[in-house]
Amino acid sequence: MNTCMSLIEKVAADLTVAMKAKDAARVAALRMLKTSLGNAAIEARGSGKEFDDAAQLACAKRHVKQITEAIEEYRKGGRPDLAAPAAAELRIAEQYLPTAMPEEEVRKVVAAVRSRMPTAQMGPLMGAVMKELQGKADGTVVRKIVEEAFK
Repeated sequence: MNTCMSLIEKVAADLTVAMKAKDAARVAALRMLKTSLGNAAIEARGSGKEFDDAAQLACAKRHVKQITEAIEEYRKGGRPDLAAPAAAELRIAEQYLPTAMPEEEVRKVVAAVRSRMPTAQMGPLMGAVMKELQGKADGTVVRKIVEEAFK
């Protein structure tokens, strides 16, 4: 497969494969992801922004976050019948995200950034760490580690 494929092209190609394989769960999940990417592309075009790889990745991360939040709500509402298919969709959508940096690596980055900062305040440290990691780690994990650094 072409390594220069954009995320939206990869999802479309994988959707075709899933359709031919008659994998209903994968088809449904990929259709949802493709729709999210397509809508974001249209929105970007309308606002004059470029829908580059970074924007596509950000869109896929938002999509995964929305599914995760939906699963939490389903479970809180006592609806395991809705949580199970959403969890399956989540596992498929997560395959299109880069692997997250391990917590130990994030801790090293937090320590390095904190040592370079003249005044160690939580907000600026969080911003500096997120800027340095540039999407390589989940923001929730980074926030947890930054909060631990101030305890």
